[in-house]
Amino acid sequence: MQISGRHALVTGASSGIGEALAVELAARGAKVTVAARRVEKLENVVEAIRKAGGEANAIRADLALPGSGLELARRVREDFGHVDMLVNNAGVSGGVSQFLEKSPTEIRECIEVNFAQPMALTHELMPGMVERGFGCLVSIATASVFFPTNLASVYIATKRALVSIDEVLRIELAGSGVHVLTVFPGPVDTPMLTKLMATDERAKAVLGPFKGTTDKLAKLTMRAIERERDSVVYPAQFGLGRWVSPIMGTLMARLSAPLGLNR
Repeated sequence: MQISGRHALVTGASSGIGEALAVELAARGAKVTVAARRVEKLENVVEAIRKAGGEANAIRADLALPGSGLELARRVREDFGHVDMLVNNAGVSGGVSQFLEKSPTEIRECIEVNFAQPMALTHELMPGMVERGFGCLVSIATASVFFPTNLASVYIATKRALVSIDEVLRIELAGSGVHVLTVFPGPVDTPMLTKLMATDERAKAVLGPFKGTTDKLAKLTMRAIERERDSVVYPAQFGLGRWVSPIMGTLMARLSAPLGLNR
């Protein structure tokens, strides 16, 4: 699939994976619209892209708010034209705590940002892609869906929901010219991971040695778009999760109390 000359919308693009994806898309010739809550950081991303010779625009959007996905889709179309590539990257962790310790606000925000608003954006923008016979949906999930952990219950649940929608859309959109790509990042050097490692020593010990970079993930994602692959797992070691995932939940449930993993 050709990236050059296409218009891409990237959510959560003010830092981390979203920023890296926006920069890489622009470097390959796409016109990029970046969206996030932090306007100043968004403008920095736009400025960097333009200085490198790319084309970019910014829209402030708070996807924690109900209805924000529809509003963002409307504004992008009105201000910058139809969208050829939608990158649903925006995400929040929902707090580093067990499920019963999470507040209703944390749970609701996680559902809105990680699932409800990405679905709204997809539902609003994908019909145009189907009509034009060309398009790409990129969903940034997480390799954590393969490895259940007690400190990220709502985060994993919402990301699994995103993965499930992608699986169904591949069936529904077969032959339409619209490509669906699911990206499964493991530990990647982002503000979210930095915060997790600062608050959870187990996460730091387990994930730290495998930490990858956002630039490498962005390049792998571009390659997967161009070759129309269904998925990307990075770092590669976490691809093992696809095979062990069916037994991980049962195994962790049986070992959690004896090993103290449920605290």
